[in-house]
Amino acid sequence: MAVKNFMAKAWNFVTLPDMYYHEEGYFLLRFKNHYYMDAVMMKGPCTIRKIPMILKEWRPDYNVKEDMLRTLPIWVTLPKFPLHLWGPRSLNKIGSMIGIPLVTDECRAHKLRVSYARILVEVDITRKLIHEITIKDLEGRKIRQPIEYEWRPKFCEKCQKGARGFERPPSYHRKCNMIISWNVRGLNKSGKLREISSRILELKPGICILIETRVKNNKAINVRNKLNLPGKYIDDYPNHTNGRIWIVWNDENMDSRFIHSSSQHIHCGVYNTKDNFKYWRTTVYAHNQLDLRRTLWNTIVTLHHTGPWYVIEDYNNVLTAQDRIGGNLVREAEYEDLHNMMENTGLGEMDSIGDFFTWTNKQSSNPIYSKLDRILANVEWFHRHSEATLHILPPNVSDHAPKQMITGKMFKFNNHLTEMDGYEETVRNRWNEPARGRPMNVLWHKLQRLKYALRSLQRKDNDIRLNLARSRSDLQEAQASLMQNLMDTNNIKRVKKLTEEVLKWNLMEEKTLLQRTKIDWLKSGDGNNTFFYAYLKT
Repeated sequence: MAVKNFMAKAWNFVTLPDMYYHEEGYFLLRFKNHYYMDAVMMKGPCTIRKIPMILKEWRPDYNVKEDMLRTLPIWVTLPKFPLHLWGPRSLNKIGSMIGIPLVTDECRAHKLRVSYARILVEVDITRKLIHEITIKDLEGRKIRQPIEYEWRPKFCEKCQKGARGFERPPSYHRKCNMIISWNVRGLNKSGKLREISSRILELKPGICILIETRVKNNKAINVRNKLNLPGKYIDDYPNHTNGRIWIVWNDENMDSRFIHSSSQHIHCGVYNTKDNFKYWRTTVYAHNQLDLRRTLWNTIVTLHHTGPWYVIEDYNNVLTAQDRIGGNLVREAEYEDLHNMMENTGLGEMDSIGDFFTWTNKQSSNPIYSKLDRILANVEWFHRHSEATLHILPPNVSDHAPKQMITGKMFKFNNHLTEMDGYEETVRNRWNEPARGRPMNVLWHKLQRLKYALRSLQRKDNDIRLNLARSRSDLQEAQASLMQNLMDTNNIKRVKKLTEEVLKWNLMEEKTLLQRTKIDWLKSGDGNNTFFYAYLKT
């Protein structure tokens, strides 16, 4: 389906070809004529989700099982490439040392984006990939330039054949909408360090927050290198010698700008690559002593900002009497200060999925379970990230459970969904499913269930353009067939039916465009945040 959607959007200047899938991982495309095939082949390199689509002309002696691709187009990046050496000529020279240069990224060739240089190079995958070259600047000084590949094809050395699938470096896999926070309880032991590194790299977050590292300042660089998390770091070493809070993020997609810190918190502003503000983030690791935690709560009240804001990680504090089982009974004095801080700042707790308790003492004789880690956010943040979900993961080698927050994309309800088949039945079935809890909790859970059900209907809506292109192609073919026999009753009926389908999909596309245009116009009206509410009547 992804390949069909790509063809419908990128090859809309020709009649879509028939597609046949082969078990070896190939697609065979049958065009209507040679003109359409040549137009697609001459269009240049195409990529699907940043992976090049490789197009080869079929030959009579072509054998899918025996024929293989030895040269593949791969995007090559040159991190920290000297700015005064940038230019199409110099980039092409470097590309020729790797393979055959095809295309230079226009934004980076003209220095519109200067994070790294980028070239599309045709590389022979049977040879060992080059990861570093030596270049000379204008003054004759030698510079060792690293080379990174945005994806690497899997290749079997024994059979000398390219395998199905691709391999990407961890830095290009990172999910920028995912945040991982974890009280790791120390990173000085090599075995624990390797296990935590492996777990985080498996999750591939865009932002990673590590609490209670217990790493001295003079050992931080060495431990971070072994941790193998690429990106930029912010820490609280100026306030505490043990590095109680580490924050690392993907600097290719966002920027965390330090504002204020103490031994219990780091406050940052988060911006995108276009230098536009996204939200405020406060990372906390509260002390065990109640009077020191009161100092933290007072500090957070002074940080109270307008705009989206969330406070994350280890509060070392329960919020209700049900947040701990085992040990001493929870007293109101333990959580009243935290309650007062939340009321003064307008922060509310984010619901979580998974285990309720986030900490345990891991003792068999007197086990204690508590909920000490949570995410608090204000109303503006919840409105902008209504799709966000918080997952409590297994604790692994720590006594604290890692938290995984995925922000996702905001759900948008399009009015024309009400005209789609199955809309009323879907709403009725999902809304009438029983839910427990307080009235507001019941309402929230029902809306969440309904959101996922409506999203499945929207996936059908996303196929409108593809269905329109297919209907046009079928109508053109049926009309051409009718010209061969104008009295063919079956063809006349087929042309009439296909004409109605083309008109139907055109109408659906028009409604979609009008809905999106209306939303864009409302959002750009006065520059203020506009919220849309859909009232569902069952």
